Amino acid sequence: MSEQLPEFWTRARHWCVNAVLVSLIRIALLLPYAWRVRFFGAALRRAIGPIAGYRTAALANLHQIFPDMLETERAEIARASLDNAGRTFIENYSAQDFPARLAQNPIAGPGWAAFQTAAATGQPVILATGHYGNYEATRAALAGKGFAVGGLYRDMRNPYFNAHYVKTMENFGGPVFAQGR
Repeated sequence: MSEQLPEFWTRARHWCVNAVLVSLIRIALLLPYAWRVRFFGAALRRAIGPIAGYRTAALANLHQIFPDMLETERAEIARASLDNAGRTFIENYSAQDFPARLAQNPIAGPGWAAFQTAAATGQPVILATGHYGNYEATRAALAGKGFAVGGLYRDMRNPYFNAHYVKTMENFGGPVFAQGR
């Protein structure tokens, strides 16, 4: 019985966190794209991040790697990081707007012609990207240009949140696959 109680509270906490996030996401999605991105950046920077302990963790990590940095500089980097994480988060929930917006940007580079040729002939391609800015930007940009691009992801600890986040990723890029064997 004592083992079931912590499991119950963990599930209850996950359910509550998911309910709050889903509510904020739904409110944000009612806003025009630019406003929603600013709104969610501010929400994570000012409320969600500090309450969830993300700000404290960011400051601790910054202190560990930059012990001589002024505290005010670390605080500004932590605030900006939370803002960027919030913006990235809601961009990924903007399943129509985000790819459409990125479709307007040109794609270039030494592999672009090879990618287009492979896509035209139905040959599979493996894309590797770095996590600079929004980690779904490459998929969204290609989806905005009509390509279906699968993705890999790591399951989140909150199963309620994970379920709809996976659907969100699939809505704009193609199938996604959980990390594992």
